[in-house]
Amino acid sequence: MTVLLVFSMAMLALGTFAFRYFGTVLDQYLTGFQRYETLLNNMGMVLLISVAAVAMIYEAGEFAGWARCTGVLIAGVLAYCRVNILGVLLAGTLITAGLRLLGIA
Repeated sequence: MTVLLVFSMAMLALGTFAFRYFGTVLDQYLTGFQRYETLLNNMGMVLLISVAAVAMIYEAGEFAGWARCTGVLIAGVLAYCRVNILGVLLAGTLITAGLRLLGIA
């Protein structure tokens, strides 16, 4: 289990580094292509959203529960609406805790 965890962390770090490195390297060559510049800017966001989605849904190889999913989704919507980080974190935490208190795990 530990080897798999270390391998997964290394792959995530390598993928993140590759996105950042190749984004800056390719930026020099794609200066006239607005469409490609937008694509390169969005690649990092796609990586972060996918990691957050997997962390939201799974915990120890099993479904994490509806309370966590709801809290993370509400926090994501608030972050998209540009609410400050303290409000996003408090809302996500309070919604998750409230749903767990109500018995929705």
